[in-house]
Amino acid sequence: MGRKRRERLENEKKRKNRQRTIIALVSTATVCIIVALVMFAHSGPDQTATISLNKNEDGSLTVPLSALSANLNYIDYGYEQKLLTMIDTNGIVRTAYNTCVECYALGNTQYTLNGNTSLLCSACGNSFPLSTLGTSSWGGCQPVSIPPEYRQDNEYEITFPHELLSFAEEMFAQWSDQNYDLSLEQFEP
Repeated sequence: MGRKRRERLENEKKRKNRQRTIIALVSTATVCIIVALVMFAHSGPDQTATISLNKNEDGSLTVPLSALSANLNYIDYGYEQKLLTMIDTNGIVRTAYNTCVECYALGNTQYTLNGNTSLLCSACGNSFPLSTLGTSSWGGCQPVSIPPEYRQDNEYEITFPHELLSFAEEMFAQWSDQNYDLSLEQFEP
């Protein structure tokens, strides 16, 4: 075989290798872009709403169900501890205070929505499924659950009675003094 022919074949081989490399890089980049777009489309922004309400004349707090978003809601009613609410996929209203007994001593911890599926403790970093809001037992690093039997609900609104709110405010005052003897499970509706 002549030298020119070998050079031409060698150059053709190099050109094909460059083409394969370019095709592989473009394919990899395309797959990465598609994966990123799919992840972005499914993550979405944190779906939270903050609802500011005032207590009723009798000291209770009424939250219209129509005011609640489909995900996590922070209810600010003028007290340092906000309420967390959500309506689960079965239409059940779940409620809790936005703090826990374990991390309260670390500076009145709060929870934030992590993605759209979990809550993240600002004090210790504990994360747990949003679907468990208001269903957990007492204690530990989890929002302080408010069971449905502590509320007065109907098909249009949820009401937190004055007695419950007063009990919780006293409990949090004691926690601020590092006295953790009182817990919401001791509340008697």
